[in-house]
Amino acid sequence: MDWYVDRLVAKEHASLPAIDWRSLAGKINEEIEECSVFVETRDKRFVPVNPQDPNSKELDAVSLIVTWSHHGVKPWETEKPAKDLAEDLSERGDVSAVVLWSRSLDSFVGYYVQIRPKVS
Repeated sequence: MDWYVDRLVAKEHASLPAIDWRSLAGKINEEIEECSVFVETRDKRFVPVNPQDPNSKELDAVSLIVTWSHHGVKPWETEKPAKDLAEDLSERGDVSAVVLWSRSLDSFVGYYVQIRPKVS
């Protein structure tokens, strides 16, 4: 099943337009300032970034990832803040926010919000 889902996600990522993650992070800066921020790349990596750092790498970004996962926080404790943020952002109308679960030991384990600009 994981193999099939990975293939579908890879196809979806290949067809998504790149986003300007810095601009997106700037739009929602107040909502995410206490969070861990990653950029999801076309090849499905989560790369940690600091939206205020002008020296952050240029990435082939397909979404902005926001989470509360860090040392000392249990993965299940990230569910409520993720759902709350997704609900708040969904009311804005200019972004799409979806709550998902990461089990990647390379980045973090826990709930996160995948954010993309809404296309009109």
